[in-house]
Amino acid sequence: MAERGSWLPALLTSGIAVVFLVFMTYYLSGAGLAPPLPFLHWAMIGIAAIYTLRGAMLALAMIMPMSAFDFYSSLASLLVGLLHMAALWHAWPALSAST
Repeated sequence: MAERGSWLPALLTSGIAVVFLVFMTYYLSGAGLAPPLPFLHWAMIGIAAIYTLRGAMLALAMIMPMSAFDFYSSLASLLVGLLHMAALWHAWPALSAST
């Protein structure tokens, strides 16, 4: 689509980049490296859940064929989701004490 001059791929990629930027900002806030953000607890739980659920698509690989891209992006999402859950678990006492 981009080769045909469509602006849609650039718009979608920019939107995804903004979402990742928001995710990063919330986790920096949770780590105390950025100012506190609203709904910090809920956002951090939601972000970890989004990544982990996206990674759970690996279970589909057992049921139906999946492209290499789908497999490796699911694996990366699962690993990032588990990392986010571990960070949330570690930071939860400090987050709870600050509210």
